[in-house]
Amino acid sequence: MTIYFINWVAYYELKMIQYLKKKYKIKNIT
Repeated sequence: MTIYFINWVAYYELKMIQYLKKKYKIKNIT
């Protein structure tokens, strides 16, 4: 359960970063 939750959070964060890059056209997010 914990491992699944961590994987979901990482996947969600990755998708959010990709969305923000497309929306604001940011090349690098640190």
